Amino acid sequence: SPLGAASPRIAVRFAQVSIPQGTQISLAQIEGIQEYGFGEMDVAIQLHDSLDSPPLIPGNETFGHHELSAEQVDWEVPTFQLDQPFSTPDLADLLQPLVSHTNWTAGSAVTFHFQVTHALVAS
Repeated sequence: SPLGAASPRIAVRFAQVSIPQGTQISLAQIEGIQEYGFGEMDVAIQLHDSLDSPPLIPGNETFGHHELSAEQVDWEVPTFQLDQPFSTPDLADLLQPLVSHTNWTAGSAVTFHFQVTHALVAS
């Protein structure tokens, strides 16, 4: 079912990204191990439009006010099983404009936003 404006969103910040300014990015993915099992969903991934994204502070919802990139990557997330590895689709198209910016500095921070746009609800 479509979730609307109140759909769940998380942000993931990577501090000290060591990609030199102007580097051509051929592939960028976020990989991890699933700690919670949940069903299929569609997720829109965007980047915080900042050359050095500030820290995310627990309990502080300021990330909800981040200006996000116009570009987004859509991810059809499969049903996750506990303790199984996962990886996002290629995020190079999101990251490339930031790294190509003349004011980008290696060692800056990057924050990705994940917004659930559609989730299958078990009946």
